[in-house]
Amino acid sequence: MSDIHALPFDQYQRYRLVADLLEKVLGSHGSRILDVGGRTNLLHQFLGKHAIVIVDVEPSEVEGLILGSGAALPFADDSFDAVCAFDTLEHVPVELRDAFVSECARVSRNLVFLAGPYHSDEVARSEELLQQFLEHKIGQPHRYLAEHLELGLPDRCRVTRLLEDAGGKVEAVGHANLERWLLAMCLEMYMESDPLLQPLAKPFYRFYNRMVFPHDHAGAVYRHVVMASFAGATLPSADDVLQAPVLPVETKRMLQSMATDCMTVDREHQVWKPEFERLAGIIGDLEKDLDEHKQTLQLSESDLAAHKQSLETCEVDLAQHKQSLETSEADLSLHKATLEAVRGELQESKDASAFQLHGMNIQIQEHGEQSQHLQRALNEHIEGSQKALTDLRSHYEGVMESTRLEGEAVQQELGAELNRLQEHAAGLEAERERAQACINALEGEGHNPNHPIQGMGVQVQRLVDEILSLAGKCQGLDNDVQGLKEQNQKLEDENRVLLVKVGTLEDNVSALTSNLEQAHGKLQTAREDLLSWTRALGRVLGRKHQG
Repeated sequence: MSDIHALPFDQYQRYRLVADLLEKVLGSHGSRILDVGGRTNLLHQFLGKHAIVIVDVEPSEVEGLILGSGAALPFADDSFDAVCAFDTLEHVPVELRDAFVSECARVSRNLVFLAGPYHSDEVARSEELLQQFLEHKIGQPHRYLAEHLELGLPDRCRVTRLLEDAGGKVEAVGHANLERWLLAMCLEMYMESDPLLQPLAKPFYRFYNRMVFPHDHAGAVYRHVVMASFAGATLPSADDVLQAPVLPVETKRMLQSMATDCMTVDREHQVWKPEFERLAGIIGDLEKDLDEHKQTLQLSESDLAAHKQSLETCEVDLAQHKQSLETSEADLSLHKATLEAVRGELQESKDASAFQLHGMNIQIQEHGEQSQHLQRALNEHIEGSQKALTDLRSHYEGVMESTRLEGEAVQQELGAELNRLQEHAAGLEAERERAQACINALEGEGHNPNHPIQGMGVQVQRLVDEILSLAGKCQGLDNDVQGLKEQNQKLEDENRVLLVKVGTLEDNVSALTSNLEQAHGKLQTAREDLLSWTRALGRVLGRKHQG
């Protein structure tokens, strides 16, 4: 673990005071504490046995840091045993400070500790003097002091009232005697800015943190810790964690001596600093020249090595060229012998090519004859198909016309017969009605057994039987008409089938025509390829003969 007493005194005093006050109430471990604005995670070095959660508006390398604003904390009510902020409120924009304080009170169950500088004329004047010292001695202002000046320090009375309005019991503990804080801050910034004085900084921090801190709360102070307790929690007091506000004589003497020594160093620094800077410039120039000479030497050595390598490469290339020349002479002799052999092979190839050309001409003739035979066969097949198609159409048209005429004649005959039968049936019906009237009249005259009505009854029965017979014939004629209709439907179905067959034949004829055209094209292409091969072979044989 790092030496906690080696922390800069201003950081140590704010965290040490709050940590000691918290432990008086919460104990040494086990509580859940929120550090608002604590991205440096310094509170963990003082209260490492507690569960510490950090929230800040700026990111850092601290593991577990939650990005969020103190004016809108991302936690539920009463989420923590204690909520702390260390020198943070003065860096919050003025319009957000009330919300910051209220949010800290909302998420805390028991305690809120807001440590930092609060506005007073003395504190504001001390910060102005420190900023002037830094600009004069170091040459640049301090970032955080500039923010204090720009935003203004918080109002401690307003913070107290906000915490009381939230239901808290509020007290404040002051620390860091203002004069001593101004002197110590000047020493800290001055030592940290000078490399020669930086080794003195940590011994100074350890001296203050061990010897001065417990007593540094007398008179006007730079920093206050505003404490609020909720739900009956107990507030600690300064007497519980700090010693009497009087520095031991020896401690005061050592602090004054250190300040005097620093002032002495500063005066001497003004004397030897220009000479030191001049010597530093000379040393820098010499080091620059030395670096340039080293670079030149390295370049020269690199060039020499490159020339050596080039020379070695040239010697190797020369040996390779000699070997290549010898190999080329041997290859030339071999090429001459090979040329004679090639000439003989060319003559043999010429004779073989002539024989192949003769065979190819014979094949061309055979292919031509086959093509002509195929052409004749295709023409005959097309003519036969066209004739069959014409005959089929003629037969189909004749059958359809004959069938149509027969159907019309049968329908006319059946219609006439039906009309005749209907007229005859109507006449019989009228006759039956007259006979029935006569029967009714005779029945009214009496029951004479010899009356001729009995003969008329027989005649009436005969007429009824004839009517029934005619009705049966009408039913038969209706059946015949239905049969003719069904036969006509079958003829129409056959007609559709024949139309499909005709379409198929037409498609076959089109396909045969297309195949014939493709065959003509392939034959023409084969003839052109054969002619091209013949010309190429002639050119090759001609060149070989000339060679």
